[in-house]
Amino acid sequence: MNQSKLRGLGWALIIMVLAIEGLGVFWVTWNSIVSAVTDAQNPALDENRSMVTVQGIALVLTMLLAALWIVITFVGSLRRRNWARSSHLTVQVLVVAAATGVLQGILGTPLIGWGLLLLGVAGLAGVVMTLPGKAQREVAE
Repeated sequence: MNQSKLRGLGWALIIMVLAIEGLGVFWVTWNSIVSAVTDAQNPALDENRSMVTVQGIALVLTMLLAALWIVITFVGSLRRRNWARSSHLTVQVLVVAAATGVLQGILGTPLIGWGLLLLGVAGLAGVVMTLPGKAQREVAE
């Protein structure tokens, strides 16, 4: 397989992984918003309401930033920008770290951990597939 086809497959893999992760982040963000609103209205939490509200807002803001990061990286990947590959690499390292935490039983179920690990490894493979070849480096210089 020639280098340009391999790079094309790598970009397609990156885009597919980012699309799946983007959907996942938006789903988790939505659930975080619903949970924050539900907890803020729970009468059993009257004593700790301010703490629950602050934590809920912080979680939702963090999830929104993560979603924005993935969307920007996704758009950059559609345009095959080099910076998108670096951003995607960073996202995948964090996904593998999250998968490790889930598989250790810190939170979530092992099925979620294995899914995250599979996505992370597939995303890392996509990054490796899009690395420029020797001939492309010589042309760039």
